[in-house]
Amino acid sequence: TQYPKNIRNRIFCFFKPAEGQIGMKIITGLGNPGTKYDQTRHNIGFQAVEHIIQNIQNIKKSSTKFNSITHSKIGEEPIVLNLTKTFMNHSGKATNEVLSFLNMPSSTLIILYDDMDLPFGEIRIRDKGGSGGHNGMQSVIDFAGTNEITRLKIGIGRPFQSNDPIQHVLGKFTSEEKEILPALLEKIYSAIYCLVEEGIENAMNQFN
Repeated sequence: TQYPKNIRNRIFCFFKPAEGQIGMKIITGLGNPGTKYDQTRHNIGFQAVEHIIQNIQNIKKSSTKFNSITHSKIGEEPIVLNLTKTFMNHSGKATNEVLSFLNMPSSTLIILYDDMDLPFGEIRIRDKGGSGGHNGMQSVIDFAGTNEITRLKIGIGRPFQSNDPIQHVLGKFTSEEKEILPALLEKIYSAIYCLVEEGIENAMNQFN
């Protein structure tokens, strides 16, 4: 299935999710809080979820100590869009709080985060696996007690030869990356839509 660019204009019905609701997906972007980290590569998971929130209609927002939560639907499937308020290395604490708050298992999570092993602009969907050295994803795995967590990895590329990896992930997007970013966010939106509505196998076949 091809998802057109104007998919964001589709109407999404408002709902209030019930605890433990079957079929719910908790779409969580990882990043660091604070304006200091805005528009950095390490926060691209935040940007991806914010892009979805901006383009879904009829939503309701709430918050907990460690999370900013938005409720909506994709098609007929209930979703929760979550931005963690903890720093990256403590992402598992935030995701665990949401799971407890909604009385949902870790199998409902879809984690969005940056990946240096993918070129900028590429994405990969996986249903399980290690963290690949990503501290935020490792924290999520540690708190969940399993690596069987659905994730969408967003490529930010490796640093240039002279650049330190930490400086690279915490650095701002280049002008060239900023040109690619809008299309990348649209692709992520379409991939999440497919993953929720059609399942992970279809999403991996279409977007990996």
